[in-house]
Amino acid sequence: MSSRLPIVALMGLFLSACGGGGVDAPKLIVEGGWARAMPLVGGEEGIGTNSAAYFSLHNEGERKDRLVGASSPAAGRVEIHESFVVGEVMRMREVEGVDLPPGGRVELRPGGLHVMLLDLTRPLLEGEDVVLTLLFEGSDPMEVTVPVRFSEGS
Repeated sequence: MSSRLPIVALMGLFLSACGGGGVDAPKLIVEGGWARAMPLVGGEEGIGTNSAAYFSLHNEGERKDRLVGASSPAAGRVEIHESFVVGEVMRMREVEGVDLPPGGRVELRPGGLHVMLLDLTRPLLEGEDVVLTLLFEGSDPMEVTVPVRFSEGS
């Protein structure tokens, strides 16, 4: 086991030199993720509908970061949106990014911030998984896999 110690130490130095292991680097954690089920409606022509993904994003590091985009093989386009109410009507708009302050947490949930999966390339069936690649301003892309459900508690 002692022969592995120098390799581990060298790997730590390498990661620090690359900016991935610095003390002040963001430490981003995704929890509680899920995507809304969207089965096909009307046969194969039903592909092209939209869905959304939700999760909690924590920055446990000492440096701010920003979620600036995402991608998924399940969607033609992926955008970050926020929901808001005008009168009695729920509306959505795209946002350029989501700030992640040091030690902060951001909830992407129904009725608030969320990741829109636009122009689905396949149906999203309950019980399956969807892969998302989250893009950040100051960190490497993060690939996460989230389960598909009809609602948050299902």
